[in-house]
Amino acid sequence: MKLLSPSETLLFADKIEKWMFCGNWKQDRTIVITTENIYNVKKDKIKRCLPISKLGGISKSLVGTKTEFVLHMPSEYDYRYVSKQHRGEILEILKHRYAEKMDDNLTIFGIKTEKLCHVSTTE
Repeated sequence: MKLLSPSETLLFADKIEKWMFCGNWKQDRTIVITTENIYNVKKDKIKRCLPISKLGGISKSLVGTKTEFVLHMPSEYDYRYVSKQHRGEILEILKHRYAEKMDDNLTIFGIKTEKLCHVSTTE
């Protein structure tokens, strides 16, 4: 599977879980972060390509040992993920890459609730 364009460099890739619309079930995915995009990959197919420049912010759970986070994409819907081992690394990579691309800070919200659903940065 050809994934990256010649202008992209791979920064991170790992298996994660994607929550489905605040439901009680998750789907296995691979998150691939490059210098330009965040890819949501299911098996060997790219389900979504999210430009880092279009991130509206990130919410992360602060409850206990929760490892959830939500990517807010104002131009479409939010993406709720779980990364049991690499959430901190994923958020750091996205924060730094967004700052490099946009010359601005990426807003990261700390949420003190059990569920990270229906959180939106747009009104």
